[in-house]
Amino acid sequence: MTNMSVNSGGRLLGALAAVGAMVALCAGCGSDDGPTVARTVTVTASTSTGSSVGGDPTAESTTDATTSGADTATAPATAALPAEPPTNGAPALCANTKVTGTVDVVHPSWGPTRVFTVLGKGIGPQPACILAVDGTGTIRWSFADNNGESRWAMAASAPDSNNNMFVTYNPGRYDGIIVLHPTADGFSPIGADYATGPLRYYYAELQGPDASGAYAIKESSNDCEPSCAGGTVTSKILRWNGSSYVG
Repeated sequence: MTNMSVNSGGRLLGALAAVGAMVALCAGCGSDDGPTVARTVTVTASTSTGSSVGGDPTAESTTDATTSGADTATAPATAALPAEPPTNGAPALCANTKVTGTVDVVHPSWGPTRVFTVLGKGIGPQPACILAVDGTGTIRWSFADNNGESRWAMAASAPDSNNNMFVTYNPGRYDGIIVLHPTADGFSPIGADYATGPLRYYYAELQGPDASGAYAIKESSNDCEPSCAGGTVTSKILRWNGSSYVG
């Protein structure tokens, strides 16, 4: 515990010391214990403004952060946010892309933020990225997908009541849903491959929002018996449990 002097100067020094101690204790906030990020999906977070996220390996960290229920992101009341994401700091994978959607939030660590979905301009399946840009025009967090997507856009225009954002992706046959939840150093793409990670909700669509303002995910599967064209399709509704969608 920090000792504080009885005079006002001592109280100020004691308070600053206490704040420093709390900052030190929170140095690990936003870390994860989740599964390893898939080889073709890269998540990066910048801890300093004005520096390149994708261009300097020392300025980025690849994470698959687990969800923190204490972190929240809500739609900002006002913010001078860019209409296009900057090229400086964007992953090289998504240098030649077009904006397919935006959602504005107030991030718990750096305030008003515009989250962009961008997709390659070429023909056929393209690389895709999600870029979070703060009020200074700095890319603070990014998610790069090199699986090749034919569709990549925001699935809802604002975070829901669980502070989750949703991106629709399609690698060529069915739509899927990526869930983004705010963390101290960016966003956690819930789960890091088609089976267990951020692309896990495949053959899926968003449902809602319900009366509470929360979205659910409708996930389907095809047994492909005797063939996928003639198979039986079953569906289930997945709802947020505080860290993932379950049904």
